[in-house]
Amino acid sequence: MADEYACHKAGIDFGKLKVINVGGAADMDKAFRAGKGQYIQQQGPFPQQLEADGIGHIVAQCGPKIGPVAFSSLAARRDWLQSDVAKAFTRAYTKTRAYMLALAEARRTVPVPVHDSPTARSTIEAIA
Repeated sequence: MADEYACHKAGIDFGKLKVINVGGAADMDKAFRAGKGQYIQQQGPFPQQLEADGIGHIVAQCGPKIGPVAFSSLAARRDWLQSDVAKAFTRAYTKTRAYMLALAEARRTVPVPVHDSPTARSTIEAIA
């Protein structure tokens, strides 16, 4: 969904892409390493590892096109929510969320690095 929305925001017709669904992140990584597909959209650290291993190049980021979005949801059984572990988890989660929001706000004043390489520029120009 996020990649489809990012394409929409970039003016790319997602319907013209041949999407291959091989499963979760590890399966996607394995398939790309085996030569299946011409590009892959993943969250870190998979793309960074592909680049470090010389398998591919990071050429674009979906985040700037999509904007702020929460990718994770939490669910729990009612009985677990009453436990001490759940209470400790909730406190830690709340503190971490506050930290991440503060960090995001602080970074709004700092330029976000964009991959600037001949490969990135030619790929972005080709799909723009």
